[in-house]
Amino acid sequence: MLAYSKRMGQLEDAEGKSAWIAPGKPKEKKEDNMTKRTKTWKIGEYCAGGVIRAKSCGELVKLEIRDYFTDELLNDGAFGRIHERQIFEFLTMFTTPYYADNVLAWIKQKVWGLA
Repeated sequence: MLAYSKRMGQLEDAEGKSAWIAPGKPKEKKEDNMTKRTKTWKIGEYCAGGVIRAKSCGELVKLEIRDYFTDELLNDGAFGRIHERQIFEFLTMFTTPYYADNVLAWIKQKVWGLA
């Protein structure tokens, strides 16, 4: 049975003889098209609840309206890339058009890769 020796920094068997282990191939990172991003805006009194959280998985975006102090979920919605107008309308129900535009600009730039 082999055990790791801190003193030598290598594996040793019960008799103290070191064992050589062939180095393996490093694991390759898989290309992942489903990048996950999260951004939170703590707006305060300009938003019902005070907090908007956007979570993305690939091209889909989940928007959450949360309470500032308790972090309780007040409302949420899931949208795709073709729902840009619905995203804006959903956000303007809870906040001002200024902050709705800021959230939408982040989604366009970071999630969808548009300018």
